[in-house]
Amino acid sequence: MKKSQIILINCVTLSRVVALIPVFFITNLDYLFVVAVWAGLSDFLDGFLARKWGLTTNFGVKLDQYADKIASLLLLLFFIQNQQLSWLFVTLIISRELAMVIFRKLNWANIQSNFLGKAKTFLLYLLFIYLSAEHLIYQTSIEFKMVLMILSIGCSWFSFLLSIPNLSSQLIYAFGTTGLSSILIKKASGTITSIVVFLLLFFGLNSIGLEYKIGLLLFLLIIHFTYYNLFLKQINSLNDDPSIYTLDETLAITLAWLYVGELSIIEVIILFVLFRFFDILKPLGIRKIEKQLKWTAATRNVADDILAMVYALLIFQMVKIYVE
Repeated sequence: MKKSQIILINCVTLSRVVALIPVFFITNLDYLFVVAVWAGLSDFLDGFLARKWGLTTNFGVKLDQYADKIASLLLLLFFIQNQQLSWLFVTLIISRELAMVIFRKLNWANIQSNFLGKAKTFLLYLLFIYLSAEHLIYQTSIEFKMVLMILSIGCSWFSFLLSIPNLSSQLIYAFGTTGLSSILIKKASGTITSIVVFLLLFFGLNSIGLEYKIGLLLFLLIIHFTYYNLFLKQINSLNDDPSIYTLDETLAITLAWLYVGELSIIEVIILFVLFRFFDILKPLGIRKIEKQLKWTAATRNVADDILAMVYALLIFQMVKIYVE
């Protein structure tokens, strides 16, 4: 019985590669969509069956990894051929895979996949499904293909960097402290980080496209919820909300940056003051969020800052309307 189950799991794994080969010869778009969906679904299904039946094997894990790489490569080549993806994007994805193979062979990187690596695979398959059905999707002002590409590249390369043992802890610390800005003046870590991020986003990066802003916000959210507890463990913190962890403030400011767009220096100062007021004093239910034990520590940590920014934006918009 076990032998037949292992064969079934391996057949599911191989099927996503076999099903993709005809896409270079069959021009039917419905077939492309079906096999793109199956490629992503089978990647989940084979792992689910292996865990459910307790039949996870080294061969099966290796087969799954190679099947993912081959399936992704076939789809990347197909969409390049159809001019739906750029060579730059494909080069960035493939070069990361090559770098990971080399580092693992040299024992410079962990063999086990981290969460961002799994997120990269999921996002790539989501991108492939989107591209295969792009002709059916209503076009909006937001180019979702670009958002998925940005997230795929971000998760791809940072999963590689986080797989390097000597580098992973430093990266997690750097993200948690927003580029070490929160340790410049520890007694005012949130304020210092907020100043740095406000200046960087509203004056340094404000001209970038909306898709890049959305991609950055989603990427930072993934980092926060994935590595928040690891950050606490790394600094041996008994507090669920240590003052040097400021990625939560960064996320709230990034959300405002995405919403309001370009501002004058006076408007930025007003929004900054309003945000720090609500973030420090925590009125109107913000403090209650910190004590919401039903939520995870990561959720509580970022929710109070987002609510503080929502209040700041509401007052900011009302002031703008009154002045105008």
